Amino acid sequence: MAKKKKEQIELRYYEMPQEEWILVLPEGERDGQAKGEAPGIHFHNLMEIRCYCDKKKEAAEDVRDSRAIRALRIFPENYPHAAECDEEYAGKDVDFFYVDTEQLLAGMYPDRLRQKEMLQFIGRQACLLQEAKAPELFCLIRMIRRETAGQLPYYRESVKGLLCAFLAGLLRLSREEGGVSMTAAQEREAAGTSQITGALDFVRTEYMKQIRVANLAQACDMSETHFRRVFEEAMNMQPVDYINLVRIQNACELMKKTDLSMDTIAKRVGFPTPSTFNRNFKKFLKTSPYQWKLNPEQYEVDNHDYNHHC
Repeated sequence: MAKKKKEQIELRYYEMPQEEWILVLPEGERDGQAKGEAPGIHFHNLMEIRCYCDKKKEAAEDVRDSRAIRALRIFPENYPHAAECDEEYAGKDVDFFYVDTEQLLAGMYPDRLRQKEMLQFIGRQACLLQEAKAPELFCLIRMIRRETAGQLPYYRESVKGLLCAFLAGLLRLSREEGGVSMTAAQEREAAGTSQITGALDFVRTEYMKQIRVANLAQACDMSETHFRRVFEEAMNMQPVDYINLVRIQNACELMKKTDLSMDTIAKRVGFPTPSTFNRNFKKFLKTSPYQWKLNPEQYEVDNHDYNHHC
Protein backbone atom coordinates (compact mmCIF):
# COMPACT_ATOMS: atom_id res chain seq x y z
CA MET A 1 0.00 0.00 0.00
CA ALA A 2 1.35 3.41 -0.94
CA LYS A 3 2.33 5.61 1.96
CA LYS A 4 -0.13 8.43 2.54
CA LYS A 5 1.34 11.76 1.45
CA LYS A 6 1.70 14.26 4.26
CA GLU A 7 -0.37 17.42 4.01
CA GLN A 8 1.71 20.49 3.27
CA ILE A 9 2.05 23.17 5.89
CA GLU A 10 2.98 26.75 5.08
CA LEU A 11 4.50 29.73 6.77
CA ARG A 12 2.60 32.77 5.52
CA TYR A 13 4.47 35.96 6.15
CA TYR A 14 2.58 39.26 6.32
CA GLU A 15 4.53 42.50 6.51
CA MET A 16 3.19 45.21 8.81
CA PRO A 17 2.96 48.56 6.99
CA GLN A 18 5.43 51.14 8.25
CA GLU A 19 4.25 53.09 11.31
CA GLU A 20 1.13 50.94 11.60
CA TRP A 21 0.09 48.66 14.46
CA ILE A 22 -2.40 46.49 12.62
CA LEU A 23 -2.78 45.12 9.09
CA VAL A 24 -6.46 45.07 8.06
CA LEU A 25 -7.48 42.96 5.08
CA PRO A 26 -11.23 42.94 4.32
CA GLU A 27 -12.40 39.73 2.69
CA GLY A 28 -11.92 40.87 -0.90
CA GLU A 29 -8.41 42.22 -0.28
CA ARG A 30 -7.41 39.11 1.66
CA ASP A 31 -8.67 36.89 -1.17
CA GLY A 32 -6.58 38.89 -3.65
CA GLN A 33 -3.43 38.43 -1.60
CA ALA A 34 -4.22 34.76 -1.07
CA LYS A 35 -4.18 33.87 -4.77
CA GLY A 36 -1.78 31.01 -5.30
CA GLU A 37 -1.83 29.98 -1.65
CA ALA A 38 -2.60 26.33 -1.10
CA PRO A 39 -5.59 25.42 1.10
CA GLY A 40 -4.90 23.51 4.29
CA ILE A 41 -2.80 24.01 7.39
CA HIS A 42 -0.56 27.06 7.75
CA PHE A 43 0.87 29.42 10.34
CA HIS A 44 2.09 32.99 10.10
CA ASN A 45 4.25 35.59 11.79
CA LEU A 46 1.43 37.74 13.17
CA MET A 47 -1.64 37.08 15.30
CA GLU A 48 -4.68 36.59 13.05
CA ILE A 49 -8.11 37.85 14.09
CA ARG A 50 -10.96 36.73 11.85
CA CYS A 51 -13.94 39.03 12.22
CA TYR A 52 -17.14 37.32 11.04
CA CYS A 53 -19.69 39.97 10.04
CA ASP A 54 -23.13 40.14 8.48
CA LYS A 55 -23.07 40.54 4.73
CA LYS A 56 -22.50 44.10 3.60
CA LYS A 57 -25.61 45.70 2.12
CA GLU A 58 -25.37 47.01 -1.42
CA ALA A 59 -26.18 50.51 -0.14
CA ALA A 60 -23.38 50.47 2.41
CA GLU A 61 -20.96 53.31 1.73
CA ASP A 62 -17.71 51.83 3.02
CA VAL A 63 -16.15 49.56 5.64
CA ARG A 64 -17.27 51.91 8.40
CA ASP A 65 -20.81 50.56 8.08
CA SER A 66 -22.64 49.12 11.04
CA ARG A 67 -22.41 45.45 10.09
CA ALA A 68 -22.94 43.29 13.16
CA ILE A 69 -19.93 41.22 14.24
CA ARG A 70 -21.09 37.66 14.92
CA ALA A 71 -17.86 36.06 16.11
CA LEU A 72 -14.12 36.55 16.48
CA ARG A 73 -11.68 33.75 15.69
CA ILE A 74 -8.17 34.36 17.07
CA PHE A 75 -5.01 32.47 16.11
CA PRO A 76 -1.71 33.32 17.86
CA GLU A 77 1.40 33.88 15.78
CA ASN A 78 3.17 30.68 14.66
CA TYR A 79 0.05 28.67 15.55
CA PRO A 80 -0.87 26.07 12.88
CA HIS A 81 -4.48 26.28 11.71
CA ALA A 82 -6.71 25.69 8.70
CA ALA A 83 -6.83 28.27 5.93
CA GLU A 84 -10.55 27.73 5.41
CA CYS A 85 -13.01 29.78 7.44
CA ASP A 86 -15.31 28.14 9.97
CA GLU A 87 -18.25 26.33 8.34
CA GLU A 88 -20.59 27.75 10.99
CA TYR A 89 -19.98 31.24 9.58
CA ALA A 90 -19.73 30.34 5.89
CA GLY A 91 -22.41 32.86 4.93
CA LYS A 92 -20.69 35.81 6.62
CA ASP A 93 -18.21 38.40 5.42
CA VAL A 94 -14.79 37.95 6.96
CA ASP A 95 -12.36 40.75 7.78
CA PHE A 96 -8.82 39.61 8.60
CA PHE A 97 -6.80 41.59 11.16
CA TYR A 98 -3.09 40.87 11.67
CA VAL A 99 -1.36 42.12 14.82
CA ASP A 100 2.29 42.09 15.94
CA THR A 101 1.70 40.96 19.53
CA GLU A 102 5.40 40.90 20.38
CA GLN A 103 5.81 44.56 19.46
CA LEU A 104 2.72 45.59 21.42
CA LEU A 105 3.70 43.60 24.51
CA ALA A 106 7.17 45.16 24.41
CA GLY A 107 5.51 48.55 24.79
CA MET A 108 3.16 47.34 27.52
CA TYR A 109 5.82 45.61 29.65
CA PRO A 110 9.33 47.13 29.94
CA ASP A 111 10.48 43.99 31.79
CA ARG A 112 11.59 41.46 29.16
CA LEU A 113 10.79 38.52 31.43
CA ARG A 114 7.25 39.84 31.79
CA GLN A 115 7.01 40.26 28.01
CA LYS A 116 8.09 36.66 27.56
CA GLU A 117 5.55 35.41 30.10
CA MET A 118 2.68 37.30 28.48
CA LEU A 119 3.72 36.26 24.97
CA GLN A 120 3.73 32.62 26.03
CA PHE A 121 0.38 32.95 27.78
CA ILE A 122 -1.38 34.68 24.91
CA GLY A 123 0.00 32.20 22.38
CA ARG A 124 -1.17 29.00 24.04
CA GLN A 125 -4.26 28.31 21.97
CA ALA A 126 -6.64 29.57 19.35
CA CYS A 127 -10.09 30.65 20.44
CA LEU A 128 -13.55 31.42 19.14
CA LEU A 129 -15.39 34.28 20.86
CA GLN A 130 -19.05 35.26 20.86
CA GLU A 131 -20.08 38.72 22.03
CA ALA A 132 -21.95 37.43 25.09
CA LYS A 133 -18.64 36.09 26.45
CA ALA A 134 -16.50 39.12 25.59
CA PRO A 135 -18.57 42.27 24.88
CA GLU A 136 -15.62 44.58 25.64
CA LEU A 137 -13.41 42.88 23.06
CA PHE A 138 -16.12 43.16 20.39
CA CYS A 139 -16.50 46.86 21.19
CA LEU A 140 -12.74 47.36 20.84
CA ILE A 141 -12.67 45.58 17.48
CA ARG A 142 -15.48 47.81 16.20
CA MET A 143 -13.55 50.89 17.29
CA ILE A 144 -10.34 49.61 15.68
CA ARG A 145 -12.21 48.96 12.44
CA ARG A 146 -13.61 52.49 12.41
CA GLU A 147 -10.24 54.07 13.21
CA THR A 148 -8.35 52.17 10.51
CA ALA A 149 -11.06 52.92 7.95
CA GLY A 150 -11.41 56.62 8.77
CA GLN A 151 -7.70 57.39 9.34
CA LEU A 152 -8.46 60.68 11.05
CA PRO A 153 -5.59 62.63 12.69
CA TYR A 154 -3.87 60.59 15.41
CA TYR A 155 -5.63 57.38 14.36
CA ARG A 156 -2.38 55.42 14.76
CA GLU A 157 -2.07 56.46 18.40
CA SER A 158 -5.73 55.58 18.93
CA VAL A 159 -5.32 52.16 17.28
CA LYS A 160 -2.25 51.38 19.39
CA GLY A 161 -4.16 52.16 22.59
CA LEU A 162 -7.16 50.10 21.48
CA LEU A 163 -4.95 47.13 20.57
CA CYS A 164 -3.21 47.26 23.95
CA ALA A 165 -6.62 47.22 25.60
CA PHE A 166 -7.64 44.30 23.37
CA LEU A 167 -4.58 42.25 24.34
CA ALA A 168 -5.11 43.04 28.01
CA GLY A 169 -8.73 41.91 27.71
CA LEU A 170 -7.68 38.76 25.88
CA LEU A 171 -5.14 37.95 28.61
CA ARG A 172 -7.78 38.50 31.28
CA LEU A 173 -10.31 36.37 29.45
CA SER A 174 -7.79 33.57 28.95
CA ARG A 175 -7.26 33.38 32.71
CA GLU A 176 -10.96 33.05 33.42
CA GLU A 177 -12.33 29.52 33.35
CA GLY A 178 -14.72 29.04 30.47
CA GLY A 179 -13.89 32.43 28.97
CA VAL A 180 -12.56 30.96 25.72
CA SER A 181 -14.63 28.48 23.75
CA MET A 182 -14.22 26.27 20.69
CA THR A 183 -16.60 23.99 18.88
CA ALA A 184 -15.98 20.24 18.89
CA ALA A 185 -14.53 20.44 15.37
CA GLN A 186 -12.23 23.28 16.36
CA GLU A 187 -11.12 21.37 19.43
CA ARG A 188 -10.20 18.43 17.21
CA GLU A 189 -8.25 20.79 14.96
CA ALA A 190 -6.33 22.16 17.93
CA ALA A 191 -5.76 18.78 19.55
CA GLY A 192 -2.77 18.01 17.39
CA THR A 193 -0.92 21.13 18.52
CA SER A 194 -2.05 21.22 22.15
CA GLN A 195 0.51 18.58 23.08
CA ILE A 196 3.37 20.62 21.63
CA THR A 197 2.32 24.08 22.83
CA GLY A 198 5.27 24.18 25.20
CA ALA A 199 7.65 23.60 22.30
CA LEU A 200 6.02 26.28 20.14
CA ASP A 201 6.26 28.74 23.04
CA PHE A 202 9.90 27.81 23.59
CA VAL A 203 10.83 28.42 19.94
CA ARG A 204 8.87 31.68 19.82
CA THR A 205 10.85 33.18 22.69
CA GLU A 206 14.22 31.36 22.47
CA TYR A 207 14.81 31.07 18.70
CA MET A 208 17.92 33.29 18.94
CA LYS A 209 19.64 30.77 21.20
CA GLN A 210 20.96 27.28 20.54
CA ILE A 211 17.98 24.94 20.69
CA ARG A 212 18.15 21.17 20.89
CA VAL A 213 15.21 18.88 20.25
CA ALA A 214 15.74 17.62 23.80
CA ASN A 215 14.92 21.15 25.05
CA LEU A 216 11.62 21.10 23.17
CA ALA A 217 10.76 17.62 24.38
CA GLN A 218 11.43 18.71 27.96
CA ALA A 219 9.15 21.73 27.50
CA CYS A 220 6.37 19.27 26.60
CA ASP A 221 7.23 16.69 29.30
CA MET A 222 7.90 14.00 26.69
CA SER A 223 10.75 11.74 25.78
CA GLU A 224 12.68 12.98 22.77
CA THR A 225 11.58 10.03 20.63
CA HIS A 226 7.91 10.46 21.48
CA PHE A 227 8.14 14.23 21.02
CA ARG A 228 9.60 13.91 17.51
CA ARG A 229 6.72 11.63 16.48
CA VAL A 230 4.02 13.87 17.97
CA PHE A 231 5.57 17.06 16.57
CA GLU A 232 5.87 15.70 13.04
CA GLU A 233 2.30 14.38 13.11
CA ALA A 234 0.97 17.78 14.24
CA MET A 235 3.20 20.05 12.14
CA ASN A 236 4.07 17.88 9.14
CA MET A 237 7.70 18.95 9.52
CA GLN A 238 10.65 18.12 11.68
CA PRO A 239 11.32 20.26 14.78
CA VAL A 240 14.56 21.66 13.32
CA ASP A 241 12.70 22.88 10.21
CA TYR A 242 10.20 24.74 12.38
CA ILE A 243 13.00 26.35 14.38
CA ASN A 244 14.76 27.51 11.23
CA LEU A 245 11.52 28.82 9.69
CA VAL A 246 10.93 31.02 12.72
CA ARG A 247 14.54 32.20 12.57
CA ILE A 248 14.27 33.10 8.88
CA GLN A 249 11.01 34.92 9.59
CA ASN A 250 12.72 37.06 12.24
CA ALA A 251 15.73 37.59 9.97
CA CYS A 252 13.42 39.09 7.34
CA GLU A 253 12.07 41.49 9.97
CA LEU A 254 15.59 42.62 10.87
CA MET A 255 16.60 43.00 7.23
CA LYS A 256 13.55 45.16 6.59
CA LYS A 257 13.91 47.38 9.63
CA THR A 258 17.68 47.68 10.16
CA ASP A 259 20.95 48.08 8.29
CA LEU A 260 22.72 45.36 10.25
CA SER A 261 25.22 43.19 8.42
CA MET A 262 24.19 39.71 7.35
CA ASP A 263 26.69 38.19 9.79
CA THR A 264 25.12 40.14 12.66
CA ILE A 265 21.59 39.19 11.61
CA ALA A 266 22.58 35.53 11.36
CA LYS A 267 23.88 35.59 14.93
CA ARG A 268 20.90 37.54 16.27
CA VAL A 269 18.36 35.02 14.98
CA GLY A 270 20.29 31.99 16.18
CA PHE A 271 22.33 30.69 13.25
CA PRO A 272 25.84 29.72 14.38
CA THR A 273 27.53 30.68 11.09
CA PRO A 274 26.74 32.88 8.06
CA SER A 275 26.91 29.82 5.81
CA THR A 276 24.20 28.07 7.86
CA PHE A 277 22.07 31.21 7.63
CA ASN A 278 22.55 31.45 3.85
CA ARG A 279 21.77 27.78 3.32
CA ASN A 280 18.51 27.92 5.27
CA PHE A 281 17.49 31.24 3.73
CA LYS A 282 17.84 29.76 0.23
CA LYS A 283 15.99 26.63 1.31
CA PHE A 284 12.89 28.54 2.37
CA LEU A 285 12.97 31.69 0.21
CA LYS A 286 14.68 30.33 -2.92
CA THR A 287 17.14 33.23 -2.98
CA SER A 288 20.10 34.54 -1.00
CA PRO A 289 19.76 37.03 1.88
CA TYR A 290 21.72 39.58 -0.14
CA GLN A 291 19.42 39.35 -3.16
CA TRP A 292 16.35 39.53 -0.93
CA LYS A 293 17.74 42.62 0.82
CA LEU A 294 18.34 44.37 -2.53
CA ASN A 295 14.80 43.85 -3.78
CA PRO A 296 12.45 42.30 -1.20
CA GLU A 297 9.32 43.39 -3.11
CA GLN A 298 10.26 41.08 -5.99
CA TYR A 299 10.32 38.06 -3.72
CA GLU A 300 7.16 39.13 -1.91
CA VAL A 301 5.39 38.68 -5.25
CA ASP A 302 7.27 35.56 -6.29
CA ASN A 303 6.74 33.80 -2.96
CA HIS A 304 3.15 34.89 -2.21
CA ASP A 305 4.17 36.77 0.94
CA TYR A 306 6.86 34.18 1.70
CA ASN A 307 4.61 31.13 1.78
CA HIS A 308 6.87 28.12 2.16
CA HIS A 309 5.93 24.49 1.53
CA CYS A 310 7.65 22.16 4.02
